[in-house]
Amino acid sequence: AALAALAALAALASRPLSPHGCLCAPVGTAPLLVTSWYLSKFVEWFDTALLLAAGKELSSLHYNHHLTTATVVASHFVGRSVRTSIFDIPLLLNAAVHTLMYTYYWWPALVRPLKRVLTQMQIVQHMSVLLSILYTTGTLLAGGECDISVFANGLSLCLYGMYLLQFLLFYAGRYGTKERRA
Repeated sequence: AALAALAALAALASRPLSPHGCLCAPVGTAPLLVTSWYLSKFVEWFDTALLLAAGKELSSLHYNHHLTTATVVASHFVGRSVRTSIFDIPLLLNAAVHTLMYTYYWWPALVRPLKRVLTQMQIVQHMSVLLSILYTTGTLLAGGECDISVFANGLSLCLYGMYLLQFLLFYAGRYGTKERRA
């Protein structure tokens, strides 16, 4: 995940440093970047299978998020010669959050104080991606230049909206009441 975050940063560094440049400027080929992020979504399926095999109870948030993200990622590159221009922003945010999340799983005592912050970061990640989707879609529909797929953005809007709602409900259930915080 950390390498994916660095790769996404490198890809974004080659583009104009502005919201429009980072979200809409045409991108070059990056087959390793695209393939590695796509395959990482299947690794999450394997992680889920291991959790189930260990008898862990999983939330609908876990199922919905992990079972649909491969489809979202694929929608931004399948049938195109290069990934959509928006692709690198969600990749960067996702990889950064997953780096901390996997650190938590490997060294829980070290990162446990950040558990709540990690969930907050996931909420900010989903809000940021939703805003990026709205910006890129709005730019294209208003006649501006933005190298996106309207289909991929529509699918992403629906699924990221669902992810955000589920993360907000999880956060409220876990941290929202004074009794739970005590």
